[in-house]
Amino acid sequence: MLDVLVTIGIAGVLGFLFHGLRNNKRFVKPVNRKESFELGFIFDILTAIIGAFFMLLVVAPTSMADDFGMYLIRLAIGASLGESLLVHLDSNKEKNKKKLLQDFEESLNEELEGDKDGNEE
Repeated sequence: MLDVLVTIGIAGVLGFLFHGLRNNKRFVKPVNRKESFELGFIFDILTAIIGAFFMLLVVAPTSMADDFGMYLIRLAIGASLGESLLVHLDSNKEKNKKKLLQDFEESLNEELEGDKDGNEE
């Protein structure tokens, strides 16, 4: 039980710190919008905690009683893996936005060029 509480505490703090690093020392508060609810820094904390639990329970099972130093190292690695997954998802989201915008601009330019050709004749 103590392992679980320590994991949640340390991974939560690491997630909060990773959020600050990723957002240029600015912390994004949770926001309720019409279409969605954005978790802000809470999402970073949750991904770090999930990554730490995954690392400690599945990849390399260990407990605080066995070796506290190795426990902390594996916990930090798991939290950073959770954050790296979040960064990867954010970068894919940005790529998709750019691609959609580029496709829209290309189709709009094709339409405008088609209208100009039709008016000249």
